[in-house]
Amino acid sequence: MFGLFQKKTTTSTTNDRMLGKEDILDTYLLYMKQRGNSRSVLRGRLEALLQAYNPQRGKNLTGDFPLGIYIDEHCSDEKLQQIQEITGFTLGDDPHDPFASVYRHRRDMFHALLMYRVKIEEIHNAYEGILECSSGFMNGVIHAKNLNKEIMAMVAKKVDRVLLLLLGDKYDETVSLADLKKNYGYPQISDEQLREMIIDEMPD
Repeated sequence: MFGLFQKKTTTSTTNDRMLGKEDILDTYLLYMKQRGNSRSVLRGRLEALLQAYNPQRGKNLTGDFPLGIYIDEHCSDEKLQQIQEITGFTLGDDPHDPFASVYRHRRDMFHALLMYRVKIEEIHNAYEGILECSSGFMNGVIHAKNLNKEIMAMVAKKVDRVLLLLLGDKYDETVSLADLKKNYGYPQISDEQLREMIIDEMPD
């Protein structure tokens, strides 16, 4: 996937490892992709992370995690300025809705960009599971992937940057893996074990 999850799986899995907003986004994207037992593990990870940042509303999550409702109400002027510079939009400035707040504008923008980000993953993995095909088909697959690789990676990186800014101030903090396991029910399954589960669940 585009993002940091695969890179992080190769690092230390000791309990002193710190997790943050990048892990929330990366885990969410992988969660949306999986359909086997690994999905339950990823859901547990998301629940623990979101509860750590939102202790008042982190439990009993349902559906596919509408992450927009978890953004922090507080977002520094510096972050808002960066978002404006990247997107060209002034948050809260809506001539069609004079009651629109900066928070609501951020939440709705986050939701729209997250939907798009999930679609980028779907495009990136469009040919996953195809093991046998003609040489002509394979040539088409290779050409499409070569076209997508650099372009989609660049787009994903830009979208990720805005999503992480939109999350707000409290997500600048990190939480230790030990704390997540002890206090928030973070699954005990390691990154390596999770990666093996995902590989085992791939179509034959």
